[in-house]
Amino acid sequence: MDIFQIKELFDLKDVPSVRAGRVNAIVTCFNEALRLPYFLKFYERLGIDRMLVIDNGSTDGSGKILDACPFVTRLYTTKPFMEHKAIWREAVANQFCAHRWVIFPDVDELFVYPGWPDRDLKWFIRYLETSGCDAVFASMVDMYPSEPRATLQYEPGESVIETCPEFDAGD
Repeated sequence: MDIFQIKELFDLKDVPSVRAGRVNAIVTCFNEALRLPYFLKFYERLGIDRMLVIDNGSTDGSGKILDACPFVTRLYTTKPFMEHKAIWREAVANQFCAHRWVIFPDVDELFVYPGWPDRDLKWFIRYLETSGCDAVFASMVDMYPSEPRATLQYEPGESVIETCPEFDAGD
């Protein structure tokens, strides 16, 4: 996919200014203002250099949060999510992140790996590269609050891990 096809997918004025880092995240987002403050802080601490966020027409202030974050490039679109999600991710990865490490989290997902939280993602990538790996597969584990969900109070910026420390062991 070339730069002109990217412009057809997103409402961008200056696509060539999008720059990738060594470690990138490509994220889709719709009305995630509640979760974005902690999510962005978590991935910045993890060591993400550039986060390319596909904002699918958010109306809840997500755009302002994303635009204020220096390591985020927001790609705005109002095209139908279900028809375009895979196309968006592939197009952005191919255009801006070729030959770089990329993670594809949802806004309600936090990447935890061996060595976390004491070691950043760049350490983990160096470990993978010296082991001959060029990719890693990670499972998603759903986390839940200890208290009944009906009483859960979550404020923007609070730790999702502290708020929802339980997971389903599958027994």
